[in-house]
Amino acid sequence: MAELVVKVHELSSLPVPELCARTGRRATRTAKVTITHMPWWAWLGLLGGIVPFLVIALLTQRKVSVYLPHAAGRAAQQRAAFAGGVLTGIALPFFLMGAYFEPGLPAFVALVCCAAAFAGCVAATRAALVRGRWVDVETVRLVGLHPGFAAALGAEIAGRRAAVGPSAGWYADPSGQYALRWFDGGQWTAYVDGAAALPRAAYG
Repeated sequence: MAELVVKVHELSSLPVPELCARTGRRATRTAKVTITHMPWWAWLGLLGGIVPFLVIALLTQRKVSVYLPHAAGRAAQQRAAFAGGVLTGIALPFFLMGAYFEPGLPAFVALVCCAAAFAGCVAATRAALVRGRWVDVETVRLVGLHPGFAAALGAEIAGRRAAVGPSAGWYADPSGQYALRWFDGGQWTAYVDGAAALPRAAYG
């Protein structure tokens, strides 16, 4: 599996190849991937109860969503794994109570099978989905991509960045006459390193 670092502002207009993000096969639908980050100290809100924790989590979390192409089989696997995990989670407390009040081999076997099924559902869900995590406030990392999809998507993003060009700022003077020259986001200006008068936006 491959990874790809993407700017958050690029996710809204992400160029998407017609390949499944997970398998590299031809995609037939899209799947929503939500990337959420919450600072570690927000968990301290649990000391005050579930309500303070939820309020802190809501106010401090960063969340961004992106739709990535998936093959039909992967989407079906995702739904099946989720449904199986929910059913197993509902049944697990009953098996635990049965093992406690009626100890014996049948209850223990049922408990082990239930736990194994739940773990399998979690593993299947992770295998079916592309995941992501925040790198910083402006960047996310997509994890679990198929190498072919990651290469195609990376090439399209690089091409788009090259077409847009660099943002406004100081860069090496392309003429070679000065060390630095101010680029206003659209063209090179006459403001160079050491000039007496600089544009207001150039300060700093």
